[in-house]
Amino acid sequence: MTAFVPAADVGVLDSPEEVLTTLRSDGKRKWMYPSESRGRFWRRRQILGWALIALFVALPIVKIKGKPAVLLDVAAREFTLFGTTFYPTDTLFLMLFGISALVSIALLTALLGRVWCGWGCPQTVYLEFLFRPIERLIEGKENVRQRRDARKDLTWDKAWRKGAKWTVYLAISAALAHVFVSYFVGWSDLIRWMTGPPTEHWGYFLLMAGTTALVAFDFGVFREQMCTIACPYARFQSVLMDEESMIVSYDPTRGEPRGRGKSRMTKDGQPLGDCVDCFACVRTCPTGIDIRDGIQMECIACTQCIDACDSIMDKTGQFTLGIDNTFLVVSINGDATVKTATKALNIVIPAITFTHVAATWDGSQIKLYRNGVYMGSVAYSNALAAGTSDIMVGQLGS
Repeated sequence: MTAFVPAADVGVLDSPEEVLTTLRSDGKRKWMYPSESRGRFWRRRQILGWALIALFVALPIVKIKGKPAVLLDVAAREFTLFGTTFYPTDTLFLMLFGISALVSIALLTALLGRVWCGWGCPQTVYLEFLFRPIERLIEGKENVRQRRDARKDLTWDKAWRKGAKWTVYLAISAALAHVFVSYFVGWSDLIRWMTGPPTEHWGYFLLMAGTTALVAFDFGVFREQMCTIACPYARFQSVLMDEESMIVSYDPTRGEPRGRGKSRMTKDGQPLGDCVDCFACVRTCPTGIDIRDGIQMECIACTQCIDACDSIMDKTGQFTLGIDNTFLVVSINGDATVKTATKALNIVIPAITFTHVAATWDGSQIKLYRNGVYMGSVAYSNALAAGTSDIMVGQLGS
């Protein structure tokens, strides 16, 4: 008969129980109430974030050569990028574009870590610079919201604030859903459907309503769960990153041992590190991690912990966090490695090449000339109208 013997009794240490920071030990959701740290990196992220939002709205509206800057007409199997239309026969170019996108993602991650997650991903941009600010404006700061949400009873103050917030959320979600759908149907058709009765196009009306509901659920409820649970990018980032990749991390050499007090000395008479153990970095993290525990999958490199720590270092009269010359030379164990600027060319050159090709490629089109005068281009599937004038098919000259 075999009896159960605790591992600790035989000298084997039990591994500590670890769960995602957004989950409790029983598997239930742990709601995040991250504070906002407005520092130097936050200001840069805000500028970039609003620029990306403006770009997202403008691309399907702005026209180049009489065509939308971006139109992904799946039904007609036509893809328009920056005024140039591509057809199913352009499979070689589409394949090269797909390969270039995958290689660019891999190189970008190897070079800058998860900078996309914290600085460019729509999930982070819209949540941190659009939906959370609205929540703070209507419901108040994080500690106030947390205390109000902890109460089980529904008061008038709680009801009107929640109602007002979700009214604004639904309005913004509807606007974003319309812009998103315009990438696939075109802005002109979308305006026509919006001004007409829903009975004329029930399918698109239901599509718009469903997209609005999904956007509202994502940014109003699901939130950081998208980053820590649903998104696969965090799972394979460890394969793409190496010791030269730029990351957000805690420096134990400077921070340890942690402690507070004016004497800045430990009980053993040793000098304390710069970390005052205030947990400001934890309170401001949108995924709830403690950056001092080391590199973690949930970290999205948003640099909010750096801004929070900078504010504390200012108050305590210590040096703010510095940044090594990561974009110049990376030093690993005293040995200088390849210049990161050189590796950046692996991203810049393909990007410039693709931009040039996309701007000049005519796809499967036929150039029409009449008596040596260029009349325009038509898709390969268009029919030529009968006429008395001579028509030359092909490109004249070089």
